Amino acid sequence: MTHDYSRAIKYYETQISQEPRLFDLRTDLAELYKKLKAFEEARRVLTEALKILKEQRDDIQFKIFNV
Repeated sequence: MTHDYSRAIKYYETQISQEPRLFDLRTDLAELYKKLKAFEEARRVLTEALKILKEQRDDIQFKIFNV
């Protein structure tokens, strides 16, 4: 069985760029990068996910305290 890693990466990156909150795909992509020993790319994907989660948390806190 052969793997088309570049095709998979392109799919994941495209889907994530269209919908940044697809955290399942982000973790799958990070795992794929890790498997390919592309650690900086894996770090980038996970760092972006953390930024989005932080923005969501800040937005929720703002809405709660400024009702």
